[in-house]
Amino acid sequence: MIVIATPENDSFKYFPGDHVGIYPINRQDIVDGILKRISTTCPDPDKPFQLQLRKTVQTIEGPSHRWYPHERIPPLTMRIALSRYLDITTPPGQQFLRTLATMAQDEGDQRKIKLLATDSVRYEDWKSHLYPNLLEVLEYFPSVEPTPGFLLTHLTPLQPRFYSISSSPEFHPEHIHLTVAVVIYKTQNNALHYGVCSNYLESVPVGSEIACFRYVQHILRDISDKVYREIVQERGHFYVCGDVSMAEDVNQTLRSIIQEHGHMNPVAVDNVVKRLQEENRYHEDIFGITLKTAEVTHRGRVEAKNRQSTSSS
Repeated sequence: MIVIATPENDSFKYFPGDHVGIYPINRQDIVDGILKRISTTCPDPDKPFQLQLRKTVQTIEGPSHRWYPHERIPPLTMRIALSRYLDITTPPGQQFLRTLATMAQDEGDQRKIKLLATDSVRYEDWKSHLYPNLLEVLEYFPSVEPTPGFLLTHLTPLQPRFYSISSSPEFHPEHIHLTVAVVIYKTQNNALHYGVCSNYLESVPVGSEIACFRYVQHILRDISDKVYREIVQERGHFYVCGDVSMAEDVNQTLRSIIQEHGHMNPVAVDNVVKRLQEENRYHEDIFGITLKTAEVTHRGRVEAKNRQSTSSS
């Protein structure tokens, strides 16, 4: 069980079953192994650098190309980037492999990588059998020498992991309890793999700080004016991913935001949400609905409405 101290302010509230997102840190042995493999192109992994993006801006004299600091990645070292910012455990996709093939010094490695990058069936079999992380991919193809720039721009960002809160604020108002199963498994070729976040949490010493954030509907309320402007007025898209309980809470939060900022009655709010769905601007990827779908969905919606009315009263 993981115990997290809650922020010391009255505005923070939670309910059992709410979610907390944890930003993990990648395993040090994988990071060290990757740094060793790219030592030719990255001789000093602890040297700070600033990733910049080239953008075209319009000036009085016409288009101008300028370099700007990356909006999401602060100045950092390659070691920190691989540890905290980049996903190095998910098997690389075919587009990644397609570019990686150009960095292979050996024709055999290049041919094998190109085959995986172009043959979807072979790629899926390879991924299912090995489920390789980045270090294992580099070990499978030893002649490949990727550059730091390639890894920074082609690896996906390390995503937070979501855990349901298993405590009640009535008994633990100053703490959040998470019940976490430590994931360790073997791939089909008998390689030992570790769940990124569960093993990270297991290794964190008592009293340490971890990077986490509140359940998503609280964040929506904090930026409610921006949500209304970008989703309703500017016809943006709204994405929801998670279990049915979270999805219903988010749905009710969005409805309350539309009602408040649009000065609408419930019927008008329903029409706005319906229009979002009809125009394919409300996207949901919901898990946790397997049996008795209608019953579960209805119960989740009712519970979400009850929580919404309780928190606003």
